Amino acid sequence: MTLSFDQAVQRIAAEAQPAWLWDGARRRIVFANEAALAHWGETSLLDLIDRRFADADPAAALPGRPALLRDGRLGTIVVVETPAEGEASDPLFAGAPAALAAFDARGNPLAANDEARALLMPGPLGIVVSSPYLAEALLAELAERGVLTRTLRVATRFGLRRCRVAAKQTGARLVFAFEDIEDRLALLDDVQSVPAPQAAAAPTAPPPQVAPEPPPATVLAPAGAALEEVVAALADPTLAADASGHVIAMNAKAAQLLGESARGEPLLNMLPPSLKADAAAYIAASGVRGLERALEDGRETKVQRGPEEIPVRVSFARLATGEILVQFHDLSAGRAAEEALRRAREEAEIASQHKTEFLAKISHELRTPLNAIIGFAEIMEMGRFGPIENPRYQDYVHDIRDSGELLLSLINDLLDLSKAESGRIELDPDAVELKPIVMGVVSLLSGQAEKNGVRLYAAVAKDIPAIVADARSLKQILLNLASNAIKFSVEAGGEVEISATMDAAGAVHIAVRDTGPGMDAEDLKRAMEPYRRTKSGRGREGTGLGLPLARALTEANKAQFALESEPGKGTTARLTFPSALVLAG
Repeated sequence: MTLSFDQAVQRIAAEAQPAWLWDGARRRIVFANEAALAHWGETSLLDLIDRRFADADPAAALPGRPALLRDGRLGTIVVVETPAEGEASDPLFAGAPAALAAFDARGNPLAANDEARALLMPGPLGIVVSSPYLAEALLAELAERGVLTRTLRVATRFGLRRCRVAAKQTGARLVFAFEDIEDRLALLDDVQSVPAPQAAAAPTAPPPQVAPEPPPATVLAPAGAALEEVVAALADPTLAADASGHVIAMNAKAAQLLGESARGEPLLNMLPPSLKADAAAYIAASGVRGLERALEDGRETKVQRGPEEIPVRVSFARLATGEILVQFHDLSAGRAAEEALRRAREEAEIASQHKTEFLAKISHELRTPLNAIIGFAEIMEMGRFGPIENPRYQDYVHDIRDSGELLLSLINDLLDLSKAESGRIELDPDAVELKPIVMGVVSLLSGQAEKNGVRLYAAVAKDIPAIVADARSLKQILLNLASNAIKFSVEAGGEVEISATMDAAGAVHIAVRDTGPGMDAEDLKRAMEPYRRTKSGRGREGTGLGLPLARALTEANKAQFALESEPGKGTTARLTFPSALVLAG
């Protein structure tokens, strides 16, 4: 069964493991719990929702349970399972002096010891090695050979640093060991760059004095291949600047956003005016830590591109080698979607309000003549002013009264359904004892059941506690459900049971069960749509609003509505009041 958006949010929030709701079409996470924020290395849910994932990101490949998104499209609930017992939970693993981290076959993190958590940026393998493409290659090699050893640039909490990486496949887990060798390699680079001493030469005449040459122009340090690869692989527009603040690398999206001639220019020339002063202090490393943290967390501003202004979030990051990364996250799509959603919500609320007001007015105008028609038909049917001799006239009067009552019922149900869907229905929640409500419904419908040859009875558990609900609407729900069940149980001469029980978790379940013909999956779907009639219900009188109205009123009472049925096995409508709405006895 596909969960609704609200059910998916509740399920994800209750998970102890990292869990999120994935929008595959937009490649976005639309909701996540606290554990998922830590899993993806984000500090807030808004940042994670704004994050865009590429096709190669691990989130795109994780399986999960289907659930509806807010706009009705199909999404996926993803839950990252805890590691199985083995190396990842071994005390030797947790207490090892090396930085050890375990990943699954897709590169999703399973566990890490304290050394790894202190060194590495959190997230899947594609984040740790700064490239989802490199991560795919490493996973493929491990799947083929079982072991590997590399020197890689790794995303650490101190920037990109060269590490010796050793990995081994142990069952379903891949265990990686990381050793930071950046300082050692940097020292070796410095030693190799010192020229070898020359042999002593015979003294010669001092060289002639020449005029000093003017100082050379600023020379840009070439960007390393690894830095170029990281910048090119990032999904957002990204620039890399050297320590002096000149752009040395940029990806195609940055060129599209900021201009093709950005490489070699001062970084400040590429930034919006509102950021230049703070960015200059950041480049000079003269800003206070609060300013640096604010820039690294991201700041919202606008980039001028031709005649239009594009809202962006600009984030800075300083690498251990001194380079500065600047990322521009385009917020225009999200802002446009938010604005469209806001307008659509306002329009829907206005339309719903107009519909409710129209139905209220038209129902008032229709009820007066309908009540007169029904009343006069009853008078004629009972012959209060003299008998009607012709039998056909008697049948016509009876049909007039039945048609009027059906039309009045349709108007009342339509108005109640409209109010419930728009949240304008007036409820008076209070402590409600279930047994009097259930027995009252049985008493009211016993005549209809006897007339149709159906056995109607109640089964209310002893000492069942009271619930918090609106008594009038609860009685209306049970009347609709039980009356509907009686109509569908006629052919079998069957039974209709109204029961009330409480489960071990403290939730109260009210069920209306019949032994009618039942419904298949298509009929169940049709039955919950207003004005639709099931295939098994053709030929029976009714408004087609009973079940949708019962569900709307149930949800208005903060309870859950479910319909269960199989062909030939009858139908059960179930109302579930959670423990929060159950009063302890």
